[in-house]
Amino acid sequence: MINKLNEIYLRYKDIVWPTKPLEKSEPAEMIKMALRNIFLVSGIYLLLYLFFFVAKYSTYQKYNEKVIADLNVKNSGFLLKYLNTYPGNVIYILFSLIIFSISMILVSYLLSLLLETEKRSFLVHCGVVLRAVATAFSVFPIVLIINSTFPINETSGSFTTSLLVASWIILALSSYIISVRNYIFDNNALYSQPKRRSAIVWTIPFYIVLNFMFGVIFN
Repeated sequence: MINKLNEIYLRYKDIVWPTKPLEKSEPAEMIKMALRNIFLVSGIYLLLYLFFFVAKYSTYQKYNEKVIADLNVKNSGFLLKYLNTYPGNVIYILFSLIIFSISMILVSYLLSLLLETEKRSFLVHCGVVLRAVATAFSVFPIVLIINSTFPINETSGSFTTSLLVASWIILALSSYIISVRNYIFDNNALYSQPKRRSAIVWTIPFYIVLNFMFGVIFN
């Protein structure tokens, strides 16, 4: 058991901060390896989600009752209620990850075509982007732990709320920094792409996609 946990820890550590660049191989194998990283991070997130849901069941039930009451006023349907309450909202989160991944692949590939003189394989590009996406998503379990340990509710003081929001900002920046570092790392190894250019290709879609997704969620 301890050996298995240590193996998972080492894999997770390599996802967050890889020490070896992605090796060029068959595109299908590169994508498969990147998807394994995403599934590992998602699996850890789901296990933590279920743990906190069971451990703090009464707290989440009160939250659900409040959300359902608000949605009833708006005559919302069952599906919307399910996706906005626990445990249904985890589907929302995982679906958002899928949308983010696809959007990052498409937008960054278009930018690569515009900025690069050497045409790259779309499937190889998918593998590179998905590996960086796994790195970006690796902070989500930490966000979950913080949100579950220090939830914002009607009893939260301004200091607690400010501290929690500050932690979100720090983790969002961390997600960007470690993912752009991963993207630069792999592109430099596979295509000898200049670091600044890789940073631009990753940063622009990262900002556009996240800005769009947050706009949809909060409006």
